[in-house]
Amino acid sequence: MKQIKLLFWLKSRLLLRGYKRSSSNLVGALIMLLFFLPVSIGFGIALGFGLHTLSPFYSQQLMAGALLGVYSFWIIAPMVGYSINDTYDITRLFIYPVSMRSILAGSILGSLLDVTTLLLLPTLLAPIFALPGSIISHIIVFSALSLFLFHTLSLSQALLLIGSGALRSRRFRDISILFATLFGIVYYVSTRALLPRLAEVDWGAYLHSRPWQLLTFLPPGLAAHAAGSAQSGEYGSAFGWIILLFLITLITLAICERILKKVYLGDVSRKPESPIAPLASVRQERTPGTLFLRMPPAMQAMIEKESKYLTRHPYYRLLLANMVYIMFALGYGAFESGHIGGATRIASVCFALFFILLTESQMFCNQFGVDGPAVSTLFLFPADRKQILLGKNIVSLVVFSVINLLIIFTLCTLAHLQSYLFAFWFAMQMGVFVVMGLGNYLSIYFPTRLVVKGGRMRLRSGSGQFLYLLLYLAMMLATLLLMIPVIASLIIPSILNVFSGYLIGIPLACAYSIAFYIVSLKLLTPILIEREPDILMKLTAQE
Repeated sequence: MKQIKLLFWLKSRLLLRGYKRSSSNLVGALIMLLFFLPVSIGFGIALGFGLHTLSPFYSQQLMAGALLGVYSFWIIAPMVGYSINDTYDITRLFIYPVSMRSILAGSILGSLLDVTTLLLLPTLLAPIFALPGSIISHIIVFSALSLFLFHTLSLSQALLLIGSGALRSRRFRDISILFATLFGIVYYVSTRALLPRLAEVDWGAYLHSRPWQLLTFLPPGLAAHAAGSAQSGEYGSAFGWIILLFLITLITLAICERILKKVYLGDVSRKPESPIAPLASVRQERTPGTLFLRMPPAMQAMIEKESKYLTRHPYYRLLLANMVYIMFALGYGAFESGHIGGATRIASVCFALFFILLTESQMFCNQFGVDGPAVSTLFLFPADRKQILLGKNIVSLVVFSVINLLIIFTLCTLAHLQSYLFAFWFAMQMGVFVVMGLGNYLSIYFPTRLVVKGGRMRLRSGSGQFLYLLLYLAMMLATLLLMIPVIASLIIPSILNVFSGYLIGIPLACAYSIAFYIVSLKLLTPILIEREPDILMKLTAQE
């Protein structure tokens, strides 16, 4: 207990220091509370009202369904790479005489201090205050919900830590990316096929069906069974459900401890590799290709480096897998909308293109994230910073131009909008120029280091991820406002039915978007020079 208390104190200190040193984490946490705390309280009040007014059987099923939803979210989120908690690197504790079980228990109990756990409290407190019964029944309900919370946090934390450690294996990483993409496609098709039939389901009969009864034997259902038995005065049965939930929690903790040992224990004895290779192995004569003859050497080097990163770094493979999933999902939706009106099909394709641009913005808004600590070497070269940014942007522009053309061709074909192919692709390309200009700004002011192959675990906090999501959405809103002249150059000639308007509007729109990018590039060049120490600190700091 002394070790666990010390680890709990460590988590509180690190959490407080993280908020003091990182304004993005603090602002993200405050905005998350501002947005989601009213929703969480409202959900807790609604759940409490339902538990208080329904019969014992249906109140137990409602509680099991609510806890199952919470359980699913906390388990699925780490599997798709979203860090719910503000975690820390547990591998740094392995050199101390502390058992793995204590380290894991301290990490789990420390997650009680996270903002997302506080948002979960109204849902967990609702059954305690809403269910009628004696003091003993309320104690039983509190114990069952406490065990459920501990089990959920332990499994969620273990999945997050194990996933981050396993990402160091290139084979596992590639297989997991492929599996996640296939799972997403199957899940999307299944939900689209089953959602229209939900209204036909007899939910009263489903609550008595065998599939639902099997689901109630998961930890959420065990906690609901314990609460229902305590409400009915069957204390012996309630204690039995609690003991079963306690055993499942211990088994989960033991399995997580064993897996974590296999994944992370080698970090203590592994010798760090030298980041600098021998000079003789890297000294090569450079012979620029024909495409680079008129480019400055710094821009040539950046284009070559970024091109190699595209084929080697797992981040780009994951981004490509996400694009494949999005292309399939949007294509499926466009195929289903082929029979509806033309204006609705055009609007659906425009929404799809906006979503694609939002996905691509992750690459434009963190240009230095892939470099990581190597950015210190990059900034040592006396190269024009404008050429560094331009070299990175050129590779991204070429790659996404081809991807966007393929996606737009697929959407227009499935939605029977082949005549709009050029208009959609042109608007998308102009949007890419605007997003590149805004993305360079975010890359300089809000850089974040990505996980690299063979590196140590680096997890971004949940509040930090939430803030970055808000920044992406704000950037896309600014992109829509800046894209008004481009959209007008395509819509006005179509409304007036004047073909010559395209001959004037399209070049002006192209000049406008490119001019915006060039001006932003010139304005950001001196800012990049001033912000280099801050970028170095954020990308090389050990969290």
